[in-house]
Amino acid sequence: MEELYLLLVLDIRQEIISVNFIMKLSKFIEFNIVITVVDFVFKRVHFVPTYTTVIIEDVTRLFLLNVWKLHGLLTHVVLDRRLQFIALFIKKTLPFA
Repeated sequence: MEELYLLLVLDIRQEIISVNFIMKLSKFIEFNIVITVVDFVFKRVHFVPTYTTVIIEDVTRLFLLNVWKLHGLLTHVVLDRRLQFIALFIKKTLPFA
């Protein structure tokens, strides 16, 4: 009789993501910005349509409703924005951690 071995199942969550903004979309489309959130581990992408008039609170709310609720706390977030935007984004999302 052979020995049985325990298989380890890794608990890999979406921990590293990239958040980018695709801007200046066609005038014929209802939304003119798409926020793209890319998961580096599973290669999943979330597309969040919005407008150029959004402020940091709106971006945070969209992130929480479309990404955070599905994946929970993240360890790394890569943003293509200025340092002030990143600092405000982190400040707004930390109360939900």
